[in-house]
Amino acid sequence: NASNNHLSYILSEAFLNQGIIVGAPTYNGEIFPWVDFALQMFVRFDIRNRYTGMFGSKTWSSGITQKMVDRIGSLNWELVHDPFENLCAPTETEFQLASSMADKMAQILKTDNKSIPD
Repeated sequence: NASNNHLSYILSEAFLNQGIIVGAPTYNGEIFPWVDFALQMFVRFDIRNRYTGMFGSKTWSSGITQKMVDRIGSLNWELVHDPFENLCAPTETEFQLASSMADKMAQILKTDNKSIPD
């Protein structure tokens, strides 16, 4: 949770884990600043070869998930599920998409034999 946790803890978890799910609201047409900063740090620290899922929320402006995907594009992260956005509050459909994303991530991580780079 980038709004409550210091970036050092987020980076530590990113180094230790093969799967990273990123969610962020649209904030003035952009990625929520603390999440955006974490994504920038993933690039700066070259945290490569992870599995990811991404979701966002929007009001009048969409495209936040594509911006997140673009931000980490150089890191060779594999999407486990199509990114999705909800309008304001999530509906039952978005909750089902989130559950599906989590299930796919868990399935991949249970069967994946890649080691985390040192």
